[in-house]
Amino acid sequence: MPAPIEFSKQYIQKADMEMHEMLDKWEQLSQKTRKRLPLKIEDYSWNTARPDRVRPTIIAALQFVSHVERPPHLYSQPILQAARDAGVTSLERFIERTWLPEETNHGLLLRKAAIVYGAVPQEQHDRDLARIDKLNFPIGRGYTAGKAATYGEGQELITDLFYIAMRNNTYDPNLRSVLSDLAAQEMFHSRVYREFRMRFATPEDTVEAIAGFKMPGHITSPKLQQYSTGWAHELGFDFKRMRHSLATMLIEQSGYQGLGRVVTSEIIRNDYPTPIRTALSLANRINNPVINSLSGRVAARVSGVKLKAV
Repeated sequence: MPAPIEFSKQYIQKADMEMHEMLDKWEQLSQKTRKRLPLKIEDYSWNTARPDRVRPTIIAALQFVSHVERPPHLYSQPILQAARDAGVTSLERFIERTWLPEETNHGLLLRKAAIVYGAVPQEQHDRDLARIDKLNFPIGRGYTAGKAATYGEGQELITDLFYIAMRNNTYDPNLRSVLSDLAAQEMFHSRVYREFRMRFATPEDTVEAIAGFKMPGHITSPKLQQYSTGWAHELGFDFKRMRHSLATMLIEQSGYQGLGRVVTSEIIRNDYPTPIRTALSLANRINNPVINSLSGRVAARVSGVKLKAV
């Protein structure tokens, strides 16, 4: 159900009711599978941890992701405000009852992992986390519910793929279990945000959210964020899947022209072959609807997307 460009009160109420019905089903499912419950430190066998079986890159990345996952209370504030402003009570419900409890436990779990696997001494790590807790977090301020959902879908997707890449290069059973469970929850979050995006995001919402996209690590851990792309390449991060998912998101919501408008944004251009990136960059500067549509089709082909554009 593609979102209309303008929302009537009746449309929002109907779409909101649909999302509440979906959340009812997902919450019932959560009682049947461990991976749908907030993950707890005591769920894992920390006494069996073997840091010598974990690559140094992954140990370094544990410190980084524990920083990124630390302040979900900060991340949730602009999303909740956007939901309240739009009257999307189902998005408030998802954040408060599912996303925030699960992400809070992600932070606790990754703090434990970073310390147990020797990424950073506990005292130093807790000082870093205390600093992060006091940050002024700007991402998402002033967003509509549609922009918030678009951002959430992309951010959770990328986090999921990063955990999968880390897990696939880890030979310690305990840490593999931690990363697998984290990845499963992040993918679930991305799928829920997709449902919100499809109902409440306008084409412009989606384009603007992707064009200005930054991962939270740019705010919470900028010194480590600069290494994340290098770690991703080293660990075999699935850039192809990321490009395909983001391109699909844009085409679903804003057509090939929408994709063409953001092909040079940091998140989209990442890992494109240099000649294609250069050509798209030149086309993007013209900012013409016909050129944008053409460059969007090129980007879609590069990303392996075959969709009938809206």
